Amino acid sequence: MTTQQAAQKEKVIKILVQSGDKLKSAVLASLAMRVAADPFLKVKKLIHDLIERLVTEAAEEATKKGWCDS
Repeated sequence: MTTQQAAQKEKVIKILVQSGDKLKSAVLASLAMRVAADPFLKVKKLIHDLIERLVTEAAEEATKKGWCDS
């Protein structure tokens, strides 16, 4: 996310929070919280877990290859 996109996101969140407070709208408050949340958190976790698994598999394969070579 670029700096400009982050600034725009913060502006939208601020407007939603202000509007939710002004109108006493739970829906707008909920929407503001969802926009503020990181939508890619689950994807980032899945990628991180995949990288960890690949590193572990590579280490096991290297150990096995070393044993086979000797």
